[in-house]
Formats: sequence, C-alpha cells, structure tokens
Amino acid sequence: MLLCRKKNTCITDLLLDARDDIKTQQNYIIEVLQHDTWQFQFR
Repeated sequence: MLLCRKKNTCITDLLLDARDDIKTQQNYIIEVLQHDTWQFQFR
C-alpha cells in the first residue's frame, strides 16, 4: 500500500520497518490520518 502525498513523498518504507510490530504500525497510520502532515510523531 502506498501513501503518497505532498512533494510526492512515500511512507511505504517506514511502514515496512514497522511490520514486525503491528501495533506500532497501526499507531503510525493513526498519526498520519489525524494530523494529515509529514511531520510525524513516533511513539
């Protein structure tokens, strides 16, 4: 799944890095949807 937006930036690689921790990946996606920005906050 590709999530590409501003400046043609893709976060696919970041999602793949979090594939070992499904919960972390879900939280990451939630941050993307809520803030709608490329300045992500990792928890």
